[in-house]
Amino acid sequence: MNTKTLVLFLSLASLSGCVVKDNGPYSGNVTFTWTFGGLTCSNLPQIRSVAINIPGEVLDNNGVYPCLTSNYPGIVLHDFYPGTYNFTIQALDVTGTVLYSASGNFTIDGDVAVNVDLSPVSTTSYAYLTWSFPANSLSANPSCAQAGVNVVDVTIDQGQTQRYNCGDGQAQPGVITIPLNPGNHNIALAASNTSVGYPYYRFVGSLQTTAGSPIAAAFLLNWIGGVTVRWQISGTTCANIPTVYVNFRDPVGNFLYAGSGDPQNCTDGLAPGGAIRYDFLPPGNYSLILQASAFGGGLYTNAPYPPVTITLGYASDSQTVTSTLHL
Repeated sequence: MNTKTLVLFLSLASLSGCVVKDNGPYSGNVTFTWTFGGLTCSNLPQIRSVAINIPGEVLDNNGVYPCLTSNYPGIVLHDFYPGTYNFTIQALDVTGTVLYSASGNFTIDGDVAVNVDLSPVSTTSYAYLTWSFPANSLSANPSCAQAGVNVVDVTIDQGQTQRYNCGDGQAQPGVITIPLNPGNHNIALAASNTSVGYPYYRFVGSLQTTAGSPIAAAFLLNWIGGVTVRWQISGTTCANIPTVYVNFRDPVGNFLYAGSGDPQNCTDGLAPGGAIRYDFLPPGNYSLILQASAFGGGLYTNAPYPPVTITLGYASDSQTVTSTLHL
């Protein structure tokens, strides 16, 4: 096997695939460099390997190579006789399914470089998603950090939710969805901070995909809905019930906060001057539940619990609910 020195950026042995021949002479190497519909291996993590077939030639590893070798999207094949060669190159997923394919030829007269842009072969599609957030006090176009989130959960057609690093959706070309049939799909995006555990922003809408090629879609995620809560007290004062627990119960009995609810200083929410603002509640219909334990015994509540409808937007743009605590 000829051991010609490659150009410097392809000098690593791990980047090379050899043509197995019994005798010489050998007249040139071919360097394949690949993309996929203009995208790279880094953009398409579902591509696990690239298979090359050159009729009449036996290739190392049966012609199957990693998408990236030493961080380079290609492979060097050594020691071809002078002449013209046909080739087929395919990108495979983890199951061996062909995702992209291309064919062509090259002519050896010394070393040669072949740049190949493979085309998708499936009628299914997928999308590259990017997202942005509404302006806040830090920026007119907040980054994920400025928006206070680190992950975005994407659900398409009420299927399995895929979680993405938030920053990946603010860099081109975006994050890649699961494979999709061509047509219109329902899509929901929810941006969260994992240390908090509930979403801050949300988008619900549609996504149109095209057979055989990916599409790009950008979404503005708005603040999840909010409400401003105030209370009055009948028969006692905040001196007797210093802590008020706030909770929201949905129509099937689920609570937004665990245990007794979200604890708040009684005077902070006492009308008319006090108010507790909840900005990050999932939209829907709830009952507002207030509870406070008095010194010396007795539970103050606001039963019967008033209904609250949470809609998208800042709490300051949404409703204010004032409810009375009593024994």
